[in-house]
Amino acid sequence: MAGPGLITTRDYIHTIEKQAAWDTAIDSTSTGLPIETMEIKQPPGNMTVPHSSGTRSLSEISTYNDISGVISTATMSVMPVTPELMTLIMPGILQHNGATGSGGWVASPANVFTMFPNEVAALPLMRDSDEGSFYTLVRTHPTNSTTSDRIINALPTSMKLAIHPTDDNGVLVFKPIEWIGQGYTNSVNPGATVTQAPLSVLYKWSTIFAFSVDGNAMTNDFFSMEIDLSYGAKYQFDTINGDAVFPEFTCGGTFVVAKNANTEALKDACHTDVVSNAIAILLQWGDGTVSASGELNLTLYAYLRDYDITYEDGEQITFTFEGCLASAGEYPFSSKHFDD
Repeated sequence: MAGPGLITTRDYIHTIEKQAAWDTAIDSTSTGLPIETMEIKQPPGNMTVPHSSGTRSLSEISTYNDISGVISTATMSVMPVTPELMTLIMPGILQHNGATGSGGWVASPANVFTMFPNEVAALPLMRDSDEGSFYTLVRTHPTNSTTSDRIINALPTSMKLAIHPTDDNGVLVFKPIEWIGQGYTNSVNPGATVTQAPLSVLYKWSTIFAFSVDGNAMTNDFFSMEIDLSYGAKYQFDTINGDAVFPEFTCGGTFVVAKNANTEALKDACHTDVVSNAIAILLQWGDGTVSASGELNLTLYAYLRDYDITYEDGEQITFTFEGCLASAGEYPFSSKHFDD
């Protein structure tokens, strides 16, 4: 009786690389992603042919599959946030029309990147001017690289940042990142040198330096937080030949804190969306100066929309927030991190 055949313990290698030019796949020094899965696919579109059936209405009987107008997609599984991945991937969500290669975001001062959503005038022209941040994603087969999946001109449509004391091993993570892409192929043979993203610097729940809401320190009462980010990235006219457009930036999410001296005021804040009542939310690793390895500031300006109370582990309050542009320089979301 035949045995089970050759068994390998190798797994797919998932890589990302920022492109220098639109429509030009790049395969030189790819970054290996510390994720379990990255699904890349080009699902066929189900098309229907309407035709007369001898009555006053059209029948839609004959169907066929067509990929000519279908956008490629990719989904990345949960991935720990590191300084290198913040520098590489966050510009895909917080687009900027700066120089190719930097995606518009450059370190200032050295090693420090500050990123935030931009207004229309600062958004990139990708297809015509190679501005902004767009990527080549590859899912390399463990034993037959010539059957690897790849998409180009890839753009993240949404991502979630999450931190919890026990979920995801207690580190800040990218929850599944959703992408759109073009130029799908399942027969690429990548030849790049892959450098695995280092995990030497992680943003741990146990090393949070400060958490504050509306200027009130709540570090000792902080439990968890989730931030949803999207620029609504799409291809113009929803076609695979369309230029990238970014209709609207949205930011929302939740944070959970234990009841404290300030939570009653925050409950009251859920009943207004007057601009002057937008509050600042700050989650911080390091002393706030962002001048050394491992330091990160996440800053949001938001309205509180709702709250919910649970009592299983003492009184905990989950606040739901919606990001807003409070005033000049007060963005729905901004990040500042040190990448050495």
